[in-house]
Amino acid sequence: MREPKRIANLVCTIVFTVGILLIGAYFKTNSDESKRSENFISTFATVVDHDERISSSTNRSNTSRSRVYGIIVEYEVDGTTYTRTSNLYTDRPKAIGEQVEIKYNPDSPADMIWLENNGLILFLIIGAAFVVVSIIISIAFKKAYRFSR
Repeated sequence: MREPKRIANLVCTIVFTVGILLIGAYFKTNSDESKRSENFISTFATVVDHDERISSSTNRSNTSRSRVYGIIVEYEVDGTTYTRTSNLYTDRPKAIGEQVEIKYNPDSPADMIWLENNGLILFLIIGAAFVVVSIIISIAFKKAYRFSR
């Protein structure tokens, strides 16, 4: 019974560690963005177009393709219009004409950040799920091991 216990402990440790690393990456990235954009100015950009890409996913039996879209926005600073494309692609993009909040660097207005970049939240959600699952599996395995002796 020792070998399965070691394997279970190893798997739980790996899953827990990956979860903690994902959570740490989320907070580190958010902290870096906050520091970088400390003196940035908030404004609204207008969605003017979509950048369309084909996304593929493959499972055992087939490959599926779907269209995903990144939003292209424009914002104006001191009479100059800047255009940027989001790096977050989705199958349900914001509508053309819709406003999104951004922050730009007043010293270099082309330097901007997206305030609605929800892609990072996946690091937090998946990381938390890994931590919770590893704890549940560890507790369940310890109870099972205790009752089998």
